[in-house]
Amino acid sequence: CVFGTPEKQAMMVVHAGLAAQEVQKLARLGGLAAGRPPLPCVLCGDFNFKPGDPAYELLTHGTLDEASLAYPRSTAGVTWTPKLQEKMRSAYAEFTGSEPQFTNRAQNPSNHGDKEAAQCLGKAIASYKELLQNKAGSELGRVAAEVDFVDQRARLVESGVLNPIFEACLDYIFVCGEVAVTDVLALPQQPPEGIFNVLPTSVYPSDHLLIGASLNIEVPGLTPEQLAAAHALAAEAPPQRKGKPTDEEKAALQEHGRRRREFEVGLSMSQLQLLPWRQKKGKAK
Repeated sequence: CVFGTPEKQAMMVVHAGLAAQEVQKLARLGGLAAGRPPLPCVLCGDFNFKPGDPAYELLTHGTLDEASLAYPRSTAGVTWTPKLQEKMRSAYAEFTGSEPQFTNRAQNPSNHGDKEAAQCLGKAIASYKELLQNKAGSELGRVAAEVDFVDQRARLVESGVLNPIFEACLDYIFVCGEVAVTDVLALPQQPPEGIFNVLPTSVYPSDHLLIGASLNIEVPGLTPEQLAAAHALAAEAPPQRKGKPTDEEKAALQEHGRRRREFEVGLSMSQLQLLPWRQKKGKAK
């Protein structure tokens, strides 16, 4: 998780690009094994980059402008090109027309302010919670505790002990290939209410919102050529008669079984279910 300088952004470009390249490589190999174009693929998670960042540009455009300050430069003889086989699509941007307002909203101590921030805010939070739990407490006392917490929080930010509130969209569901986005999980458009207006909350138990999408992924079938070859192979199956088979019949059955297993190599589960000998087994059960 690095933000800021072009060098740090270049690191994020490398991380995101390598992950996307590997996913697309697996999709391509899966397609080759099945005699198909690259399979559909999904890449999702907490990427720690914002819409418009160089890493986001790479994934959603498929390449990164060499003029970008975050374009990774070769070092120590190692050259890597930030380029994908094809661009990926963000499920939220595609379905709603834009990325979420935020998926992360947090406020953390600065690198040197952990202990001081914890002590100051810890006391204010404890005092406020005690007032909330005390039914006999006055409304005036509760308001005063809220003001004290807000003031202390502001002073800690001004002194550099506490970082300002960070809010951004950092989490994505990227899809590629024959994937249709049919729905996405609704997300809040406004910060949490109350003085503790950052994540996590009792409703959202993480500093990142849960994102989700409903996807319609095309299941690969058999090509006409594969289906014709499968039926031809099934038709060559040796007849099975009642009683103990002869050595010649047993050898013929074993050879045909070997050819069927060889035919199945590289096929997906959905394709295997379309094979005539697999369908017969299912009906027999």
